Amino acid sequence: MLPVKEIHYFDRDKRYSSPSDLTEARWIRRLADPRAALRKLGKVGREVLAGNFADAKWHAKWGFSNYSDSWYLSLFDYQRGKLTGEITPSYSILDEGDVRHMSTVVGDARIIFLMRNPIDRAWSMLRYSQKRGASVDLADTKALIKGIDSPAQELRSNYERTLEIYCRHFDAGRILVGFYDAIKQQPGALLSSIVTHIKAEDTSADTSVLTKRYNASSEVEMPKEVRDCLISKYRNPMESLSARFGGYATAWLEQIDNPQDEPSGELHPAVPYL
Repeated sequence: MLPVKEIHYFDRDKRYSSPSDLTEARWIRRLADPRAALRKLGKVGREVLAGNFADAKWHAKWGFSNYSDSWYLSLFDYQRGKLTGEITPSYSILDEGDVRHMSTVVGDARIIFLMRNPIDRAWSMLRYSQKRGASVDLADTKALIKGIDSPAQELRSNYERTLEIYCRHFDAGRILVGFYDAIKQQPGALLSSIVTHIKAEDTSADTSVLTKRYNASSEVEMPKEVRDCLISKYRNPMESLSARFGGYATAWLEQIDNPQDEPSGELHPAVPYL
C-alpha cells in the first residue's frame, strides 16, 4: 500500500465533486498556499525524524513535483517488485474521457469495484457529510431528499453507468465486481476473490481485522419519507443489478419489501464482470 491511500489523480479536475489535492499540476504554483506547503514539508520532516526515509522520499515526490502521467506511475516505485495499487472511490464518477485516459496510462490494471446497496450508500453518505461538518440536518427531510438527488450522490450510486464506461476502455476480465455486504458477512471469501483476481499469492489472514470499521458515522434512523424516496429512486436500478449479478444484489431488492427476512439464494462475495 502507498503512504497515501487515495491518490485522486484521474479525478483531479475541478468539475468533479471529490477531494483532490492535485488540481494544480505545477508544484511551484502550489507554494502560493503556504499552509499547504508547510503541511507537506511537515510530513516529510516527520518521516525523516522517524527514520522512514523511503516514506519521506515518497512524500517529497508527492508534494513537490509537477503532476503528470509519468509522475503518477513513479509513485508505485515505492514498492518495486510488489503488487500495489490505490483506492479512490471517486473514480466511480469519472466521465468517458478520463476513464479513457486512465486506460492509456494503466491499461493493464486490475480493477476492483465494490458495490453497496444504493439505499444504504446514499443514507451513509448523508450521515458522513454531517460528520465532516457539512450543513446537513438529518431532521430536515426536504434537505435530505435534495441531497439524494444531487449529482455527487447520484453518480456514486449509478453502478451500471460506471461499469459500462469502464468496460468500454478496459478488458471486462480485468474488472471484479464485489459487494460491500461481504466485508461483514464473508470477509475471508471476499479477500480470497480479490487475491485471485489480482493474481497475488494466497495468504491466510486474520479476518477479524477485515471487519473493523473506520470513520464510522453515527447510527441514525432513516426517516420514512427519505426511505420512500430512495426506494422509488433505486428500485428499478436494483432490479437490473439483481438480474445481472443475483446474490447480494437480489438480497437488496428483497429487503425493500421484507427488511427483516434473511436473503435467499447463494451470496457470492464477488463476481468477474464478464
